[in-house]
Amino acid sequence: MNSDTLLLLQLYWRLDRRADGGIGRLGWIRRLIVGGVVVAGSALAGLAVGIFVRENVVGQLRADVIPGLLLALVLLGTTVSGFNQALQALYLSDDLEKLLVAPVSSRAVVTAKLLGRLPTVMFFLLAVAMPALLAFGFVLRLGPFYYMLGILLLLVAPLFGISIGALLA
Repeated sequence: MNSDTLLLLQLYWRLDRRADGGIGRLGWIRRLIVGGVVVAGSALAGLAVGIFVRENVVGQLRADVIPGLLLALVLLGTTVSGFNQALQALYLSDDLEKLLVAPVSSRAVVTAKLLGRLPTVMFFLLAVAMPALLAFGFVLRLGPFYYMLGILLLLVAPLFGISIGALLA
């Protein structure tokens, strides 16, 4: 089953790369600029919140609440994304009937359909949430445990969202 799943995932990712092949240089430059703006905006937001918390500008904000709020927003976003992905994979897919009669296990087909968009979700999540989390920790001079745990939770969050989304679907 694992080899079938990996084969299907490689094929899905290859199809996604081919779909992106017709964009052209201007489209790629536009994507890079927008991505840079998103990453810079996220880092600036993390720095601003860290400075507000450190300087106690807003009296009610505590330093231990902000990362939890950010991770809660991440989990909520990945759950909505996972629900959308599960609906598309399980019910709205036009190739599911063809794949289920292929000489691969049906579990591999469903697993590959659910995990097919994982790199895109991971890239978007890491580009939006990680700079804010790292900048916040940098401003407050938090230790290495904060960074290790934050990165680990961000890497596991899409799997949480996909699993909850599949359960809801």
